[in-house]
Amino acid sequence: MHSYAVSKREHHSRIASANALINLAVTQPDNNVKLIVLDRLSTLHEKYSTDLNGNGPLVLDLLGVLSSPDMEVKKKCISIALSMITSRNVEEVVDFLKKQLLKTVDSEYEKVSLLSSGLRVSAT
Repeated sequence: MHSYAVSKREHHSRIASANALINLAVTQPDNNVKLIVLDRLSTLHEKYSTDLNGNGPLVLDLLGVLSSPDMEVKKKCISIALSMITSRNVEEVVDFLKKQLLKTVDSEYEKVSLLSSGLRVSAT
């Protein structure tokens, strides 16, 4: 019984550590710090993937890092997130990525629309 309690406590501490790293990566404005934090998260995941995989909220929180404009940060985030996907959380992750894609497409459409309407106004 004692070893089960220790194991459960370790499991929770690993998830708490991953949460702390993810929160830091999401909130930290410096892209170099984001990359270092994501490297640490990747190492934690490599060692304890059984504790971290399938945890839907962890993966979805991690995908919040995609708001960073830095492409290296985005690549690292996607790489880690893909390694954390299981059959239990794949649907949530796909839905999140679809929503992000739609936001991006809508935003780009608005930019093009504003640009083209501005060009028409200046041409007259």
